[in-house]
Amino acid sequence: MPVILSAEHLGALATIAVFTVGLVVAARLRSRAWITRVSQLLAVVMLVDGLSLAFVGHGDWWAYLVSSGFNLAALGQSLPLQLCDVALVVATLALWLRKRVLVELTYFWGLGGSLPAIITPDLQQHFPNFPFLQYYIAHGGVVAAAILLVVGLRQWPQHGALQRVVVITSGFVAVVCIIDLATGSNYMYLRSKPLSPTLLDLMGSWPWYLVSAALFGVFLLLILDAPFRLSGYPEPGSPLPSEATRTVQIVGLVGSSVVPVVGAAAFSLWAWSFWDKQLLADRLGAIADAFAVATMCLAALAAFVAIMAYAWATQQPKLLPLIQFPGSPPNKPTLVAQSNRLIDLANLSARVAIENGSKYAGKNPAIRVKLIGMFGLTTAGQDKHWSFEATTGPVRMAQWDGGSEGAIHGSWTRELPSLNFGGVTVDSNSPAIDLEVVAEGFRHTERVQVTLKSLPDWIAENPERKAGLPQDLIRLLEVSDNPGAPA
Repeated sequence: MPVILSAEHLGALATIAVFTVGLVVAARLRSRAWITRVSQLLAVVMLVDGLSLAFVGHGDWWAYLVSSGFNLAALGQSLPLQLCDVALVVATLALWLRKRVLVELTYFWGLGGSLPAIITPDLQQHFPNFPFLQYYIAHGGVVAAAILLVVGLRQWPQHGALQRVVVITSGFVAVVCIIDLATGSNYMYLRSKPLSPTLLDLMGSWPWYLVSAALFGVFLLLILDAPFRLSGYPEPGSPLPSEATRTVQIVGLVGSSVVPVVGAAAFSLWAWSFWDKQLLADRLGAIADAFAVATMCLAALAAFVAIMAYAWATQQPKLLPLIQFPGSPPNKPTLVAQSNRLIDLANLSARVAIENGSKYAGKNPAIRVKLIGMFGLTTAGQDKHWSFEATTGPVRMAQWDGGSEGAIHGSWTRELPSLNFGGVTVDSNSPAIDLEVVAEGFRHTERVQVTLKSLPDWIAENPERKAGLPQDLIRLLEVSDNPGAPA
């Protein structure tokens, strides 16, 4: 009885998917030492799983080979020569050693071979029989290892990976073909299709299904290689460029939309031909069930996309206000004051900017520049985009409003009109500037302490600037140096 799309089959697929996603998330969030131990533990579980049937009876290649005395007939059924058998060994080594060729083989064989094997399993046993569990642990483990190594640990396939995998796979198939001819076996299904329904049922009769399977395999490998080829094969450990990331997202979304429909159509073709002795109503019922499952998958995908779109649209930006005076680093102003008044040394025209440190846009931004322990911002000569507090007395605050047209894009810096601090008076021993930036769903205030220096101290640190001072400041400096001299 077929197990495709049964409750036990869907349950196994869901378990593998959840386990794989958990591994990838953990790989990105946990320490390298922790994920190394988990990778090695997964490798041990897969190795034990591959060897396990040797101890439970006559059902797999280890026990069968020993019990039959290693004769030719036994070799025809007992060698681990299915591609998924070899992929299990390669994935185990890749998890432990992290060698480039092993990782590349695990990635391409796992997603190109083991993944289709769990979607259309060649399996007659049912849950909770041990062969059922062993099959999905082995094949699902290879898929999980492939995604963990490449997506979670960023061990990207490198230049020439596709060619290396094709050459190694072709060589392996050639060896298996010789063994099949010598022993009369059917490893890799080179002589006949498996008894259980698989994708091979849609690829014609022998030997044409071999040609179709080879072309389909090359197509899969090209798709799996595309994100890395488009991004120029980045170094292992480095993030994929944004172009490649978008390609992966688009391919994943399109693939997630197409796979349920194609799967339902393929299952319908198979059901119509495989159940040719069944009543028409039974066959139509099976086809209706397949498309019902596909519809539910598409509905779930649509809900997921909607949730992600909402989450993206409501994410908050991370805006950082900046103010920079000539000769000072951003948000660390050093100004010169004499008799509690800022002296204009061509350094009182401040650069003001808002930096977005996130990938989410800041909508309707605004910023307030508020003087703490200072007053007297002049409104004359300022840029028209600055507005000042409309109260009596000296001005202590300026505001810029970006409005709906002033959005600050992700990972972007918006330069604002400069703000002139000429004529400002200091009335505190610890002056500061409060920079309050707001946007939709965001508010942040940054207090910038102002360092004040007297004119003599500033000249002592910058003696080369004395010659360029205006005459009134030179006289002021002379008075400071000689308190008894006339001003």
